[in-house]
Amino acid sequence: MERWPLSLTQESYSRRLRGLDERPVNVTLALRLGDPSRESVERRLSRISEQAPLLRASLSPADAAPLTIHDRPRIRLLETTGVDPADLAEHLQHDTRHVFAEDELLWKPRLIRLTDGSAVLSLAFHHIVFDGVSRGLFLRALGTESPAPAAHGGTPYVEFARWQRANFTEDGPDVRFWRAHLAGLAHNQHVNLGFARNLDQPLDSASRHESVRLTGVELWQILRWGRRRGVSLFTQVLAALAAALGEATGEPENVVRATFHGRPPGHEGTIGCFGQDVTLRLPTKPVGLAESLTSTTRAWNELGDHRFTPYGLVRRAVGGSTLPFRPVVVTLNSFSTPSAVPAFGQEATVVEVPESLPEEGLHIQLSQAPNTLTLECSYHPVRFAAADVRAFLDRVTAILREPHR
Repeated sequence: MERWPLSLTQESYSRRLRGLDERPVNVTLALRLGDPSRESVERRLSRISEQAPLLRASLSPADAAPLTIHDRPRIRLLETTGVDPADLAEHLQHDTRHVFAEDELLWKPRLIRLTDGSAVLSLAFHHIVFDGVSRGLFLRALGTESPAPAAHGGTPYVEFARWQRANFTEDGPDVRFWRAHLAGLAHNQHVNLGFARNLDQPLDSASRHESVRLTGVELWQILRWGRRRGVSLFTQVLAALAAALGEATGEPENVVRATFHGRPPGHEGTIGCFGQDVTLRLPTKPVGLAESLTSTTRAWNELGDHRFTPYGLVRRAVGGSTLPFRPVVVTLNSFSTPSAVPAFGQEATVVEVPESLPEEGLHIQLSQAPNTLTLECSYHPVRFAAADVRAFLDRVTAILREPHR
């Protein structure tokens, strides 16, 4: 048994396990299987936890080293039988709301057996041990009979935590950079979207979603256009978002948050190194994609290695919005998730888990699967009308298509 510190990125989440904030902060994953035995599922999950120490972690009362890493996996697979497929979403949402107690492993696997003869493996991970990058690593490990440490264990998470604490401090050069870079702007700066509404009302119900998909030749043309310019698909979408924000706000610059992996070299395969938001001063002019790409790339590159600064330090250094609510905070997140993966000797399909928590602002998630790009926007119906969100997403994708028409 070992005791590990939390990374600076994740330390704020420990409040959720100390009675200071009881809201769940879980990353959920669900896979539809055939009819696996409970023993085979437990065996594979235990093997993965052997290679990923953070999946053997529970939270302890200690402040300096609050993570207890257990020597042996203690994977206990819960099993629920006789579930009507129509009730599956309710069961999955129940798992997303699970609040982990002290001395409980920070992930909860459950096998849900449906009345149609199939089963769904529901996995709820506390955000301390799991993020979007970890999702892909975990899915790859599920499909491997004998996961190798180099492929699925990565550099131990504790080294990531020590690296952060050694390189970033409250008064260090990176924090001073962010104070100067944002120059009085808030880390959650209000974006004046013309179609936002009811800005003085709190959010008290679940978020909703709108999405658009690009496939086939259309997506191939977008990818080829970006490769010729040496930019990623994420950067192209960010540039299209910048141009769309220029049209929607009429402002030459807006503050948005973009998710960054935050992993130094050597930690690409480590489950649990939590990605973070990067606060970006983004030029937002109503221009074509090529011109927007130039200014967006320049703004992103100017941040350099300061992008690795833990978001919590930036938040404390520059302060937050003084508005009573955060009505429109635009974020762009990105990760790749396959629609199907090999697992337990069969092909398992990924099941979408409906979000049950209210979202503040406009959150756009870019996910890339083979031959498919999906832009999904989560929003709160108090703030936005579905038709307006859909129109905004359609405009972002129209800008992406623009060079090929």
